[in-house]
Amino acid sequence: MPTPAEVTSPGKEKEVVPIAQRLALTLDECAALSGFKVCALRSAIWAGELAYIRSGERGRYLIRRETLE
Repeated sequence: MPTPAEVTSPGKEKEVVPIAQRLALTLDECAALSGFKVCALRSAIWAGELAYIRSGERGRYLIRRETLE
């Protein structure tokens, strides 16, 4: 399932949702907002300390904004 930023309509450009309005963030976005390194966030996920959602074909990690805050 595409993230809101990837949803497009035929004949229209890609709609970009500002990071401040997203409900779920990628690890890169979480790192940028929190100051933690991506590897530290992954370690927290693997240790069961950080809740996450798996999304897409490649199973990327998404973190709910309220969990990060």
